[in-house]
Amino acid sequence: MLVVGRLTLRKDGWFSFNSGALLGVLTTNAVAVPPKPLAAPAAMASESQQLELVLLLNILSSVRGVVRAELLDAATGQPLVGHSLNESVALAGHNALQVPHRWSTPHSRVDSSLIPPNGAEGGSMVKIRLESTYTKIFSFELAWRPAPPPPPPPPVVGRAPAFGVDIFDPKHGAYNHSYPKVPWANKTQGALSCQSQCDADPVCAAWTYVETSRPGSPERCCFSVSVGCPHASHGVDSGAKVAGPCTPGAL
Repeated sequence: MLVVGRLTLRKDGWFSFNSGALLGVLTTNAVAVPPKPLAAPAAMASESQQLELVLLLNILSSVRGVVRAELLDAATGQPLVGHSLNESVALAGHNALQVPHRWSTPHSRVDSSLIPPNGAEGGSMVKIRLESTYTKIFSFELAWRPAPPPPPPPPVVGRAPAFGVDIFDPKHGAYNHSYPKVPWANKTQGALSCQSQCDADPVCAAWTYVETSRPGSPERCCFSVSVGCPHASHGVDSGAKVAGPCTPGAL
């Protein structure tokens, strides 16, 4: 009896560095930083876009998996400026052959010794130190890639009351609630009264008026010490003490 089958193995999948609940730490032998291209390929980025040194990882991690990395001077073992563990942008829950691991430091602060001179075969000799949990790391590669575009500025919250909008930052929540002794005549009156109470409170940064039309919530005025980004919310009207940027990613 003849049986024909096929076995598929991921690239570089023969061996892996595995970590579980306990933190796994791996320090590599010294490797050379690859030469930096003179310009980014047109298909990858515009000529004006900067290139940055990234660590391409072939990893398989669970939803709890986290990977961080730093570059060490091969001679001294000290973290290099701009590529330390504290500046590492952690990777969480990835399963891909080339996941770019980046560092958060601006280009102006990156250690210039990492950038090989024009025509040189490579830059400094570095060691790569990896920390991971619940992850399999199959291979790694240092490479130059276009830097991601900067994130857009956060929305600006206006001073005037916004109806049907909530701008509370859930990380801080409300530190005070005010219930009217006599119900406000309408939501405009309630919003303006809530705004004036926030103005008089030195701690208050943003306010939210909860209308009686919101199911299960009595009519009240809530105060927050921070301003979250606005999102639509039925039966809620809100505003900030001073117009300005909100807290991005809070809501």
